[in-house]
Amino acid sequence: MLLPNQLKQFLLEPRFYWMATRNQDFICEIHRVLGVQVAGTDILRIFIYQGTASRTKENLLANKLIAFSVTSGFTFESYQIKGKLLEIRPVNEEEEVLMKNYIVEMDKMLVALGYSVSGVLTETLYTPAWSVEFSIEQVFDQTPKVGTGKLLTSV
Repeated sequence: MLLPNQLKQFLLEPRFYWMATRNQDFICEIHRVLGVQVAGTDILRIFIYQGTASRTKENLLANKLIAFSVTSGFTFESYQIKGKLLEIRPVNEEEEVLMKNYIVEMDKMLVALGYSVSGVLTETLYTPAWSVEFSIEQVFDQTPKVGTGKLLTSV
């Protein structure tokens, strides 16, 4: 099991999420992630806005490689999860609600961090979106501390 229960819980709380892909020339494309679901023991489903994800989608379809980053805005506890694409498809209604709830929770987190109420939901483009499901192959600790970059688990 690559995804320990503690990390599963960490993923489901409001966090900063990013994903990275690369093209055939190893040029990186970074994209903001607008929510995550634990879809199986070693499977994650993340959501990205279609309007800015054309290169990301091309990269995923070309080589299936993905790096997903998750960071706590309060503690900077961070992990990088590497894996391979299983499926990319338009989000369904349930996933769209999940994305909207994530954005509302992010707004609350930003207020707790000292920012003024920003209306993140009204300012964030999130539909239409892609659901990106991938299998987890490696998990790295990226928290800024001694041992950063340590491989926690691998297939």
